Amino acid sequence: MKRFFNKSSIVVQLFSLQLMGSLSRPHVAKAAANTTTLNQPAQTPSGAQASGSSASGKRKERGPTLVQVIKAQKRTAARVSESAVTLVGRKQTNVFSKVAGRVTELAVPEGRQVKAGQILFRVDRSEPGESYLSVPVTSPISGWVGRWNVTEGTQVSVQEPVVLVVDDQKLIANLYLPVQEWIQVKLNSKVSLRVNDQTRAGRVLSIARAAEAGSGRGGLTVEVNNEDHVFKSGVIALATVELDTRDRLLLPASALRISDQGAAVFRIEDGRAKRVRVSYVLFNNDLVEVTSGLNDNDQVVSLGAHQLFDGAEVIVSADAAVPEEKRTRQDRRP
Repeated sequence: MKRFFNKSSIVVQLFSLQLMGSLSRPHVAKAAANTTTLNQPAQTPSGAQASGSSASGKRKERGPTLVQVIKAQKRTAARVSESAVTLVGRKQTNVFSKVAGRVTELAVPEGRQVKAGQILFRVDRSEPGESYLSVPVTSPISGWVGRWNVTEGTQVSVQEPVVLVVDDQKLIANLYLPVQEWIQVKLNSKVSLRVNDQTRAGRVLSIARAAEAGSGRGGLTVEVNNEDHVFKSGVIALATVELDTRDRLLLPASALRISDQGAAVFRIEDGRAKRVRVSYVLFNNDLVEVTSGLNDNDQVVSLGAHQLFDGAEVIVSADAAVPEEKRTRQDRRP
């Protein structure tokens, strides 16, 4: 029995060794395959150039680049400040009742002209069991009835405005500008006011001598003639004030290239683009003011600069068939 047991043990051990060997062969084969793969050189995707000693470091030659140019010339231009303002009559006033009571008569319809001293409405201050004469209320200024705030029969007090009288032959608006703009405003600064699609010239009526304590902004009052009564008191207008009018060298923002080396433009010299460093300030959303680096009559690339490098050969186009640079909205500003 002992002898049989020993033989059986030997057979089991041999079988186990064979089984382990068969299981380990695929892993050995896979490891060998991986080793072979690592020893082979890496393949380059079709059409791509491999990096390293086999790659060429030379710039690929290409034909001339089509661009548009603009002549750098100084021109008289002004910075502008735009503000949304409310127009009011240069002469206008809210009229209050002299006594508390009930409105018995509205003597003048809205939009009708009135003269100073003319009766606007009457108020009956009678109470149950008592009777008083109605109290007339007159207009303090000459103008037009702008708006009634009550109807006949309305109870009014001495604190509530009953009617607005306005002389809108001249309208005014108050502007509040940032200090850096406010200090540039002069009494002769050009002003315009636009309501919907109609624009009219105005004038600076007064300039405050102290900024507001809360906002730090400076105030000024502008006036516009309105003898035809087209503009109305109470409407919102866009007021534009011209600031710092002088000669400036302005270029389209598309001409400016920004990199870690600073701002530059491409000037055309003998049919090639020369990169020229410049200093600039933003003038508006579309233009930049070049303060140094260019001279009058320099030919500067205005469209197509994103395709250029220093020394690139160019062809100047007379039309607009120049590829534009694809930029996101955030990249539009230089």
